[in-house]
This record gives sequence, C-alpha cells and structure tokens, in this order.
Amino acid sequence: MALVNCTINSSQVTVAKGSQIGGSVANQVLTIVPNTGFVVRASDFTAGSPPTGISSIVLANSGTAYATNNTVTVTCDLTDTGSYNASTSFTIDIDGSAVLEKDVPKTLAGAVTTTTTNASGAASNVAYTATDTTGVTKDLFTKTVTANTNFFFSTEPTISVTTGDIHNYSITSTTTNDGSGNLNSKTFNVDGIIPLEDDLNDVIAISAIASAIPVVTNNIKSYSFDTSAARYTLAKRTFKAYGDVGAKYKLTVTRTGDSHTYNFTTKDFTSSATDSGEQTISSSGFNEQEFTFPTVTADVTYTFTLTAVSPTTLALTQTHPFTVARVGNKSITVNATSTDWNKLLQIEEMKSFHSHILETLLNIYTLRALNPNSPIKFSLQGSWGMKHKKGDHTVEHDHIPCPWSGAFYFDVPCDTFMYFADFNKEIKLENNMLVLFPGTTKHRVSEHTGEKERISMAFNINWQV
Repeated sequence: MALVNCTINSSQVTVAKGSQIGGSVANQVLTIVPNTGFVVRASDFTAGSPPTGISSIVLANSGTAYATNNTVTVTCDLTDTGSYNASTSFTIDIDGSAVLEKDVPKTLAGAVTTTTTNASGAASNVAYTATDTTGVTKDLFTKTVTANTNFFFSTEPTISVTTGDIHNYSITSTTTNDGSGNLNSKTFNVDGIIPLEDDLNDVIAISAIASAIPVVTNNIKSYSFDTSAARYTLAKRTFKAYGDVGAKYKLTVTRTGDSHTYNFTTKDFTSSATDSGEQTISSSGFNEQEFTFPTVTADVTYTFTLTAVSPTTLALTQTHPFTVARVGNKSITVNATSTDWNKLLQIEEMKSFHSHILETLLNIYTLRALNPNSPIKFSLQGSWGMKHKKGDHTVEHDHIPCPWSGAFYFDVPCDTFMYFADFNKEIKLENNMLVLFPGTTKHRVSEHTGEKERISMAFNINWQV
C-alpha cells in the first residue's frame, strides 16, 4: 500500500469462532486523513483487488472533495460466507496522494457562441472545459470561420470574452486570403489559463460578417467638356474622362466637311487618321487632355468620339459622340439707337457697375452649381448702350458663342416685356432690373410704346474654369 501525504487507520471486528459471518456483521470503514496543509479527494485514490475474505472495497468522500475537513472513507465489505477459527488480518492495497491546498486542481469551463453572416462555422453554445493546477495553460478549442463563395471579410472576424475574465485566456489567430487578396477565412486558437478558483460559466463570442466581393469593372463611365459654341479665335478647353482606375480609351476629333482629324501633337487637323493615342485612367479616377481650338474663318463643327481600348468598355450615359460648333459673330437687328458693341467697356465710370454684374452672376452660379467650390472666372466680352424711341424694338436673336449674356434696364417708362421662346416665358421689365441668361437662349423685346425713351444696356459674358 502506498499512500503519500496522508494516513489510513485500521479496524477490527469480533465474530463467533467457526461460524459464518453472515449479513449481521457490519462493513468495516477505514479513513484516509490528509497530513496538515494537505487535502484529499476520493478520485485521487485507487483500491487494489480485495483479498480473500473481503468481497468489495469502495472509496468515497466524507464531504466535499478537497475541502479542508474532507476525508476519504474506505468501506470494506466482509464476505458473508467466511468463517474463522483464529484471529485473521486482512491487508488491502490503497494507492494515492493528498495534495497541497494550493495545488488543488481548478476548472475553467464555458461555451463558445458564433454569429455569422454569409459565412460558415456558425455552431453556437459549444461547451469547453479544462481542469488542472492554477496557472497551467490548457488547450480549449480551435474555431474556423470561412466566408461563403463569392464573399469576403471586409472587416476581420472578431472574438471576445463576453462573460468571464479575459486574463484566463490566451487567444491567437491566423487568416487566409483568396487569390485576389480578399480575406476569406480566420482561425482562432483558444487556450485557457487555469484560475485560482473554479470558473465554470464563461462565454466566448465569435462574430464573422462577410460581404459580397465587389464586381471588378473596367469602364469609362463619363466625361466632362465644355460643349458650348466656340469663337473663331484660338481657344483651349480641357477634356476629362472618368472611369475605373486602369481603364483605357482613345479620343478622336473629326472636322465636318472634310473629315480631317485632330492631331493632339501638332494641335491642328490633318487628313491623316489621328487620335489621342492610348489614354489611361489614373489613380485619381480620371484622365485629362487639353484640346486647342485652332483659328478658323468660317463656321465648322467638330465631332468628339471616345473609343474604349480592350478590355475596357464604354459605360457612358451622356450624349456620345458629342459635337462642338465654331461660330463667328452674328448680326443682331436692333431697331433703336445703339453704341458700338464694346463702347461701355471703354468708359471708366462703368467699371464698378460691370464688376457688380459679374459678382451677381458668380453668386448665382455658386448657389446653383453642383460643385460650387470649383474655380471659375467670368469676364465681359462686350457691353453696349441702347436707346429705344417710340416704335423701336429688338427682333428675336441669341448671343452664340458667348456662354452668358444679359441686359440692364435703367429707365422703362411704359409696359415692356422680354420674351424667351426657348422657355415659352415672358418677363415684365422694370426700372433698374438686371436680366441674365445663357447666350444660347433666343429672346426678343417688345416694341416701345411710350413717348419717353427707354434706356438700357446689353452685354456678353465669357467664363473660364
């Protein structure tokens, strides 16, 4: 018999000589008692095979395992048919050891819950348990969550101890990516560090939310270009193409009449087939090119055509191809007395007034523009005075190629109206009224019916981004 850090007592019973023991003789109960500073648990001891004369040996705790007052009872059941003619001793084999109070095994236990979206590995409330001496690290579980096909983890799956002490756990993880670098799997390895006291109801939560892998496109999506009519003189405008980074395109500009194409190197049109060459959308999401309108002497129209370079495709919702007209100065019939078209620009006293007009237009643009912070500059291209006598009028006309135009009425002595055919609208003119409108808008002014002259001015406005 080998007992460590504890002792066991002995017991004796008197029976009639030569008679069978029978069922009237009580079981003999021995007691294993721990040494000072030690504690015992029945399951830490084992009993060998009973010797002849003892039918069974049962070990049990007298109280709570490892409690300071607990002992282990050893119940020996004497064989009922045994008879004895002389004193007889039975030796039983008990092996085991008491443990120091500080080394009593503790248990760390709980359950792991997993919440997933578009991912596998969702089994929840899976129990785990480990028992050992305080401070010992034990393997608890390994859990892998995997995104479904065509999904990925845009945010890494997480793990947290929602109930319990995080310091009782050591958590490591590894991730895997698909061939495109998308995170599609994460494995959590969780070890437990045995606590000072039993910890049996912890909860560890895993969350894994996968999103659909974005469909990669290779498109030219839109463009920006000032398509208003341009004058005959040399002018420059910037063309911008927007799309997916790396998308490629070519731009061809064709002149009507002779089908000559624009050479982006010489900045002029040529009979040879030319284009912008292969252009690539940069990391900023766009590509820009400068287009120079060469000097011309007659009206002409240019057609701008975008062509995708394979495997890029065009995904435009705007008008395409688009055109830009070159338009010279037009004659406007004004049946009234009028100054030269830029006469008022030469008068020093009119500078402040002109500045107020431009400031007003800029304020309107800032309030109504989709991108009010984009830099834009307005400038007057002409400003002239008019004096209408009774019977005078202005026929319907526009101010192409100027992008903006307008008029200011100093003195309107009788009912007078300005008509806008494009909008099917008329406005009644009044003293000190400023009227601004796009230069492409057709308009006319009603006949003057008063005896006193109507005094006004008109002007054209250009802009530059």
